[in-house]
Amino acid sequence: MNKEVLLSIRGLHYSTDFDDSTPVEIITPAEYYTRNGKHYILYNELNEDHTGNTKTKIKIADDYVEISKNGASSTNMLFEKGKKNLTCYSTPFGSLMLAVNTSHIAFSQEQSQLSLKIDYLLEANYEPVADCKLELHVTEKDASLFSLEQ
Repeated sequence: MNKEVLLSIRGLHYSTDFDDSTPVEIITPAEYYTRNGKHYILYNELNEDHTGNTKTKIKIADDYVEISKNGASSTNMLFEKGKKNLTCYSTPFGSLMLAVNTSHIAFSQEQSQLSLKIDYLLEANYEPVADCKLELHVTEKDASLFSLEQ
């Protein structure tokens, strides 16, 4: 797969307090590479107030996924099936202690695309916040496989 890719991230959060869900989806250019059998995806997130961006690195290994964010907001989230991992999520407004309890990770790779699905329970300051589903699709920029339609 080429270094220049398009990354689609789709997340769904089912609140533990309400009967609603909040879908989130972004499509952004990214960089992709492999090193020592691990897949890396790098991209920049524009902050909501448009004052800067957050550099994000996704590392996919055989038995875990790690998402690191550095910028106005910073965190290092580790997803391992059947494990709860704690992390500090720092924002300009303060910090939260987060826990991700991962129940499912599925990764697939084809010649010019990758897919990753993660299901996890999110806790903030030791209280359940949401059941979450995260889907990532990585496609070569030139590939005709990329489509905005579902």
